[in-house]
Amino acid sequence: MAVPKIKSSLRHRNLRFYASCGAIAALFLLVSSSGRVSSTVHSFRSTIQDATNSTLGFEKIIVMGMPERHDKRDALTLAASLSDLEFEWEAGVDGSAIVEKAKPPIMDKELTLSNKTLGCWRAHMNALQRVVKENIQTALIMEDDVDWDVNIKQLALNLAHGTKYIEGSENRATRSPYGDDWELLWLGHCGMMKKPEPLARYYITDNDPTVVPPSHFHFPKRPLLDQPPLSANFTRLVFKPELGICAYAYAVTLEGARRLLHQETQSFTSASAADFALRRFCRVYKNWGTAANCIGAWPSLFTSYRAPGPTGKDSDRTTYAGPAWRDVGMSSHTVFSTRLNFEALLKPRGGSQRVIKSQWPDETLLREYTGELKLPQGRGIELVGHERLP
Repeated sequence: MAVPKIKSSLRHRNLRFYASCGAIAALFLLVSSSGRVSSTVHSFRSTIQDATNSTLGFEKIIVMGMPERHDKRDALTLAASLSDLEFEWEAGVDGSAIVEKAKPPIMDKELTLSNKTLGCWRAHMNALQRVVKENIQTALIMEDDVDWDVNIKQLALNLAHGTKYIEGSENRATRSPYGDDWELLWLGHCGMMKKPEPLARYYITDNDPTVVPPSHFHFPKRPLLDQPPLSANFTRLVFKPELGICAYAYAVTLEGARRLLHQETQSFTSASAADFALRRFCRVYKNWGTAANCIGAWPSLFTSYRAPGPTGKDSDRTTYAGPAWRDVGMSSHTVFSTRLNFEALLKPRGGSQRVIKSQWPDETLLREYTGELKLPQGRGIELVGHERLP
C-alpha cells in the first residue's frame, strides 16, 4: 500500500511545480509585454484615507534641492518630521555644469539666458526620470523651499475627494486615493486659471479656515470666481486648470512622468522652464491637440517660504528685489504655516501651550487654535458654460 502513496505524493509535488512554473511564466509575460510589472501585480485597492499617510497617499515624495544648501535641507527635514511625512532627496543641478551636448536642441529663451533656470529645469527632469526608471506609480515632486499648512493631511484628504469627483470615480475603488485617471496634480503654484468646459465640475469647500484672506491673494492668474457658490470668501476649489505659474509642488503618475519627460527631452519641441513645461503639458501635449489629464488645487496647497535673515538666501535661481534683510519669515498663501509654527509644533500634542497661529490673525476665520482642527467637508458642483473661452 506504500507505493500508491509515494506516487500520489510525487504527483502532487509535480502539480505544484508546474503550477509555480506557470505562474512565473505568466508574470514574465506580463512584465515583458508592458516593460514593467503591472500595478495590479504589486498594488492593492486604495482607500481614500490613504491620502493622510506619511506620503499623502503617493508612492513617494521626492524633494529637489542643491546638496550644498544645508540650511534648506535642515528646514525641510524638520517640517516633514513635524508633519509626519516621509520623503527622499533629489539633488539639484548646477546649470553651468551641463555639457553642451546634453542640453535640449531647442530651448525657450528663459533656459538659454540663465544657467540657474536651466539647472532647475534639469532637476525637474531628473526627478521625472527617477519616477520612470524606478516604476514609481505616483510621486509628489517638491522644491526644497516649500511650505504647507499644519493641516496638510486633512487638506490632502479633501483634495482626494475632489480629484475623484472631478474625474468621476468618487463611487468606485481605485488604486490611488486620488483616482486612477489623472496624470498630473498641480498642487504648488503661484496662480492658475480654470480650463474652459461646456459643463465644468468643481469640488468646493466653504468656510475653510486654511484659505488665505482675499486681501492676500497676489496671484497674477486666477480662476473666474464671479458667481455663487464660487464667489464666497474662504472657499477652497479643485478643478481642471490651465495657464498655471510656478511649480513648487506637483504630483505625477508613472504615465504622466513618461509623457512629460518625453515632451521636454525627446519630442524635438522647445524645452521650457519647469512651470511652462507643466502648463504646456496640461493644455496641449506636443502637437496632438489633446492635453494631459491635469487637476489643480486652489488656493495652492504648497507655497514658497522665505526665511528670516539675509534675503539673498531665498532662491538658488533668482535674486530677491526687496530689502536685504527680513526680520520675520513669510509664507505666501499659507494660513497656518508649518514653518512659522515650528516652535508650537515642537511642543507636546494636545498640550495647552501648543498654539497654532494664523499668519494674518485679524483677517482669517481663525486667529489660532490648540489641539486638532477639524476642517469642513467639501462637495461637488457643476456649472454650465462657466469660465473664459481660450
